[in-house]
Amino acid sequence: FFRARVPLRAPPVPRGDRKRGCSAHRRKGGRAPPPPPGRKDAAVLVAPGGGNMHLAWEPDAVAACEWLNAQGISAFLLKYRLPNVDIPVLDAQRAMSLIRSKAVEYGLNASRIGFFGGSAGGIIGIRLGCSVKRGYPRIDPVDDFDFRPSFLMLLYPATPEPKEWTGSLSLSLLPPAFVAFAADDRCVSAGSVRLFCMAANEQPRSPVEQHEFPNGGHGFGFPEFWPTLAPTAAQRPWRRQAAEWMQRIGML
Repeated sequence: FFRARVPLRAPPVPRGDRKRGCSAHRRKGGRAPPPPPGRKDAAVLVAPGGGNMHLAWEPDAVAACEWLNAQGISAFLLKYRLPNVDIPVLDAQRAMSLIRSKAVEYGLNASRIGFFGGSAGGIIGIRLGCSVKRGYPRIDPVDDFDFRPSFLMLLYPATPEPKEWTGSLSLSLLPPAFVAFAADDRCVSAGSVRLFCMAANEQPRSPVEQHEFPNGGHGFGFPEFWPTLAPTAAQRPWRRQAAEWMQRIGML
């Protein structure tokens, strides 16, 4: 993934009453099985959520890959480093460049490589799409390939702090984005997501398609795995809406 050199840009952790751990090492990249015959030449990098404390690998992240495969889209599942809010973006930048560097080998179109993330994975996507520059020095020719996604699919995403938009991030770089969230989300402020979508839609380059559902809380993406959400899943048809959106922007 990063070969012998792993970039690490993390400030020292202040001392306190609690023990904290941080590790930096080579990670194994995960790749979902290729879709059946009839696959498209598009692909999506999927980042699990988990509140920057763990990776919500199963069932949600794996289910996202399977759903994308069902649309004929290749899915690459990212295992990023924790706990930190900055380093996962470096891992996503490297992963996106790595996928593009192998586009010909995998039979993909390098201009049709998107990103999918929910919750903490969602803010990785926003930072990935809006980063002014790569967050680490060039390592090898892989980093000559663009790290920004061609499109974003975000579920109940956490959003960057306002101060980030005056430095390392620029909304003018945001690619076309699909955003779905619930008004009763207690983990991620629906108001913050609305403000992000509103600000993004003021940019001439990339409109955001916003879907706000009245209920569903946090983590409604794949309700078939959660008994409390399954009965009301029909009220949140984000998968159909996302597939239709990908068709409209020419990614399906």
